[in-house]
Amino acid sequence: HEEWQQFLKEKREKLEQDPDSYNPLDAQYIDQRKREQYHVDGAKTKFPVQVFVRLRPLIKEEIEAKDACIEYQSKHDAKTEKSSLNIVDKSKAERQSIIPSKKKKKKNQDDRRTYKKYGNFRGVVEANDDNERCFQQCIVPSIEGIFEGHTVCSFAYGHTGSGKTYTILGYDEKQCPGMYRLTAQYICDRLKQLNQAMTKNGDAIFLCCRFSELYQGKMRDLFGGLVECHVREDANGNINIRGPTIKEDDSGKVRVQPLSTLLIDGDGIQQLIDKVQESLKLRKTGSSAVHDESSRSHVFLEMELVSERLVEARNKLIAADANIVPWGYKRDNLMIEIQYGQYTQGADGQWTMNPNYQPPKDKEEQLHVVQQKVDVLEAEFAQCQKDIDQIMQSSHACIGGKVVFVDLAGNEWAKESKSIRGDAKAQMDERKEINKSLLSLKECVRALHDRKEFVPYRNSKLTMVLRPYLKGIHSTAIMIANISSSQAQVAKAYNTLSYAQMVAKA
Repeated sequence: HEEWQQFLKEKREKLEQDPDSYNPLDAQYIDQRKREQYHVDGAKTKFPVQVFVRLRPLIKEEIEAKDACIEYQSKHDAKTEKSSLNIVDKSKAERQSIIPSKKKKKKNQDDRRTYKKYGNFRGVVEANDDNERCFQQCIVPSIEGIFEGHTVCSFAYGHTGSGKTYTILGYDEKQCPGMYRLTAQYICDRLKQLNQAMTKNGDAIFLCCRFSELYQGKMRDLFGGLVECHVREDANGNINIRGPTIKEDDSGKVRVQPLSTLLIDGDGIQQLIDKVQESLKLRKTGSSAVHDESSRSHVFLEMELVSERLVEARNKLIAADANIVPWGYKRDNLMIEIQYGQYTQGADGQWTMNPNYQPPKDKEEQLHVVQQKVDVLEAEFAQCQKDIDQIMQSSHACIGGKVVFVDLAGNEWAKESKSIRGDAKAQMDERKEINKSLLSLKECVRALHDRKEFVPYRNSKLTMVLRPYLKGIHSTAIMIANISSSQAQVAKAYNTLSYAQMVAKA
């Protein structure tokens, strides 16, 4: 920040002394730097999550049980662009009904009608609104950001059976497609336009899709047949989800597999739908107090705009990394062998350095040759990273833009476990892990809400994966708080709305 202020000072002084030295490129750079600084300052002072509330209609089981619908009112303030949701508190009304009121009832006033009020939301999706309406209200206003290279992350939160999977993934692709399907269609339509506008030698743009789940604290690749993955943080603080490490017996190369990808063009939407539907059969489900196919894992569907050059450069980077490992292994073994000879072990078991030790010349020569090879390979790896950065800078602005959909498993109350059919220890462990990860998410949100310097992202793999979207400068996070419209689930709805309101006010 001090260097930036010094830069501005020097530019002002130069312009005062020589007005003809004005450079429009400098002005453009300054304008861009101010925008970046605005985003940085904004990230420090405002929690960038847009919160929407969605009510789902009664499901078949609730209708058969003759559950009553909650009574609610939703309001939207056009000036503040904020929405509120007021739910009739029938429990309070019942208590008031047996206590005689001494106050005179005013005309057209019902003393028994009291509300629990929740507000500061970006919008409320009514129970009768379909996924198309939810998409237009929650996703469309932010989706254009990905065509500028930004990230949009939408995650569904709520108790089990509140309609999260229905919202994100959908159940019927023709009559009621999920958010991911509508978003993918929107992006593919734009891809056709972008690719048609390019010259013949232009770098075609594709949609690169990845699908994974977090189950019992372990990441699994849904596009890769449930292969176990790992969540890692690199030296720059970036969070990466990578696949297993594979060693080639012949060459000794160790290749770190990325998540399995599906690459589609503007006409490949059906290919994506079929792949997702096939992969969802692998997702872990189980019984809950509401229904027998409750999601027992958090799933992440990532769709990134890429080019052929970028995909090729990333593959070269993976190959360059694999080439370093066998030579690095040889170098380390030689260094250990040489250094080990510098020490001798006495009769008392203590190790002492031998000041007269001379390393074997053949070993030193071998180490020199191997180190030179490692230096060459590391230079090739660094060049691959530079090539990726150059491609990102020289390509269309949309390259690297991505949208991520997260279907969170529903939080459950332990007291309801008795009503779950076929409940077993494995399912109890699942509930504990789900609630633990969701609690970690709440702790991170609360820390961001209170402007704390330390946010406990590492308490859970869920929060580690969501960290770039909760605190990213060029990212938009969208939270869809799902609640049931059944009066039997109203206590859970209150809990969800209280949490959503805290996020909205952060």
